[in-house]
Amino acid sequence: MNSINILFHTLFFLLLSLSCSAQIGAEPTKNSSFGECDGKIELEISGDSGPFWYTFKNEEHHINVELFGVDENKSIEELCPGTYQIQIGNDYGCVYDHEIEIGECDKIELISQPEIFSPDCQEATGSIYFRDGRINGGVSPYAYEWSNGNTQLSVNQLQAGTYTLTITDANECTVEYSYELAGDLIDLMFYPSNPCGEESANGILV
Repeated sequence: MNSINILFHTLFFLLLSLSCSAQIGAEPTKNSSFGECDGKIELEISGDSGPFWYTFKNEEHHINVELFGVDENKSIEELCPGTYQIQIGNDYGCVYDHEIEIGECDKIELISQPEIFSPDCQEATGSIYFRDGRINGGVSPYAYEWSNGNTQLSVNQLQAGTYTLTITDANECTVEYSYELAGDLIDLMFYPSNPCGEESANGILV
């Protein structure tokens, strides 16, 4: 090999090494609840030229994804907890290896059982009452939010219907519980157009 070829190859590998200067940002988002597979990894690539390709593997969950021509930013979603191997490269021969962990939420369990009081007919007199808020798992403090917007553990002034309680711990892990309130109807021989005690010509009270 003459000196010109040596110089050429030296410059080639030097330029290649200089071009492989990407900064890879991989931001994992853990699952929202115990047992869920809604984790996410967001990839951000800067300082290098695309297009990029990547492989994405997790042997435990039998995931093996290959994508080509991706942009600098890419999001991989619906991931179960576990360790994921990510390899990113471009057409210039630059290859970057990353290992990312998707965390698992602790199981949150509401131990206390509520007393449920059904509303009178269509009135907002129902309630879901907890004597205490005993919770197993997760990390305190805990936040409560009902489907009607209430943020207290016990709620009142409820009409008949289904109400969902979402409990969120300090790690933003959640669990949901649903409770049904049935309305108390007056006993009728026939169902009138208004069965809540108002006078009606279409039914007979018994």
